[in-house]
Amino acid sequence: MAGVVSYSHIVALGLRTGQSPADAHLLPLAVDGLIVAGSVILLAGSALGWLGVVPGIGATLFANVESGVGHGPLAATVAAWPAAAFSLASFVLERWLKARAKPSGASGRECGHKLADAPERAVVLAYLHGRDCLGEPPSQRQLAAVWNVSRPKVAELVGSLNGQHPEVAESQN
Repeated sequence: MAGVVSYSHIVALGLRTGQSPADAHLLPLAVDGLIVAGSVILLAGSALGWLGVVPGIGATLFANVESGVGHGPLAATVAAWPAAAFSLASFVLERWLKARAKPSGASGRECGHKLADAPERAVVLAYLHGRDCLGEPPSQRQLAAVWNVSRPKVAELVGSLNGQHPEVAESQN
């Protein structure tokens, strides 16, 4: 809702300043689009996103305040709320998505398990992923069914892990 109201404020300002109707309707996309594009760049992990977010927030606040300033300070303040709400909602959404994009498992660390090139390695990695990242290792029966490996082979592959990665177990033998 805040985005729609902010959009209408910026369009009205564009029309009032002599922009063509087409340009006036594109103006909010350029202004609020900076916030969205910057948030996406931040979500991708680059601080360069702030180069879009900061000027976007400044521009949208300016445009929204300017749309109401002709009616007095109270109207200018009320007109600023959609811009502030849109900016804050975009920031909160970006932070929430970023937190969801990097789930940490039971260990509190980021999952580092990769794809396997063979079913036997996939069984081991699936077991470790369940244990380390999800907090609950899959059963040997589940692993055998998913990876089409016999249960005795699964038992041989994961039975010796006992809470250690295979590389650690091998180096101690």
